Amino acid sequence: MVELIDIDDVFRQLIYEGTVTQMNRYLNEIEFDSFRVAAIAKLNAGITTTEEVLRVLPRSALYRVTSPSRSVPSTLAPTSLSQRWRKPYKPQ
Repeated sequence: MVELIDIDDVFRQLIYEGTVTQMNRYLNEIEFDSFRVAAIAKLNAGITTTEEVLRVLPRSALYRVTSPSRSVPSTLAPTSLSQRWRKPYKPQ
């Protein structure tokens, strides 16, 4: 599966000089809907079924890891790489 986005000048600069967190924030600002967000919105609106979503996305895509984003209910809120639970790195 591949997600496509038109690369504008701002996003191009973030690719070269920014962080993943900055890219995710920018994508949220321009209201880019990933497959995951679009699928969850359609599921909540009754346009598609859980079975259809699970046909194209992993089961983990349906679970919220942290706080909700935009209009997706908190039970099925999207996550970004910067929001995933991680163990802090502790040098030996």
